[in-house]
Amino acid sequence: VGANLYMTCSPFSILVLIMLFRQASSFKFMPNLCKHRSGFAFRSVSQGLESAPPAAAKLPVVINTENVPVYLFCSQEVEEAALEQLKNLARSVIPVGYVSAMPDVHLGAGATIGSVFASEKYVSPNSVGTDIGCGMIAIPFPTLRKNDLTDAVKQELHSEIKRVVPTGFNHFSSVQNGVEEAVKNINAEIKPTKWLKENILSGDLRNKAMCQIGTLGGGNHFIEVLHDENDGVWLMLHSGSRFVGKFTADHYNKLAKAQMDSQGVKDYPKDLFYLNINSAEGKEYLNDMLWCQKYAYTNREFMLNNLIEVMANLTGAKPDDSKRINAHHNFCELTRCT
Repeated sequence: VGANLYMTCSPFSILVLIMLFRQASSFKFMPNLCKHRSGFAFRSVSQGLESAPPAAAKLPVVINTENVPVYLFCSQEVEEAALEQLKNLARSVIPVGYVSAMPDVHLGAGATIGSVFASEKYVSPNSVGTDIGCGMIAIPFPTLRKNDLTDAVKQELHSEIKRVVPTGFNHFSSVQNGVEEAVKNINAEIKPTKWLKENILSGDLRNKAMCQIGTLGGGNHFIEVLHDENDGVWLMLHSGSRFVGKFTADHYNKLAKAQMDSQGVKDYPKDLFYLNINSAEGKEYLNDMLWCQKYAYTNREFMLNNLIEVMANLTGAKPDDSKRINAHHNFCELTRCT
């Protein structure tokens, strides 16, 4: 599950893009870098164009609501529950302008996976995603071709990847080299709040947070050795902020519900609690969200660097670091427009 936040031209605008990288096995050799995995069956809806735009429909397909419209940037059928979730979000006080749905749209917790929207006043932890900063990292090996990776080499790669990157609930038993310095740099760039310091950066949870840097996690997270349309080999992985992001998101989601309850807010989409970005809780969430994003970014860097070493040891190939990609798809940004 993923989410991106972009800015629109309003005084304080938040735009959330939730992107999905579909569920896959932990390790695959993909035929093409640009192809998407399949794995989710979309339930057919038969209420006409608004529910299931045909392949020939001009995009975006616009669905009007009592507040802002929904723009569907997808030609495939959209599951009924996801479509209703999009409409409920569009009817709420949160978005401005419009709510967009990308081709990977499907039902999510609170906010629809594959949705994009802007807000002037609010931020929703569930819209950003509970795995704050989840994203992708990839790097090519220019001198390595698909056919260079024989079955024997691929088997060795599989074994070595499993050895150097803990997966699922597993993590390192001790803090890896460079992690302490990396976290120190994160703290210098984004000063953690008192809550984050006391609940993640101290006590037993601090050691867990440190030992999870360089680990994949579970769910739809994966590592892939794959090739592009020119048979060039790439390393790619999908992962995020591990327990740190989930723990932080759950904390602020509870604060969001409490804030709404204290204000007597009753009418809102299911599970879509939100914070006023000018409130103390809203500002602290945005701060700690940025910290978690940087943690997730760092986590992916450590994993990829370990994978590069594995690839180099087995093949002698070196990557083109100028083409390294490391990008979140669970994140939020705040901007001031004039």
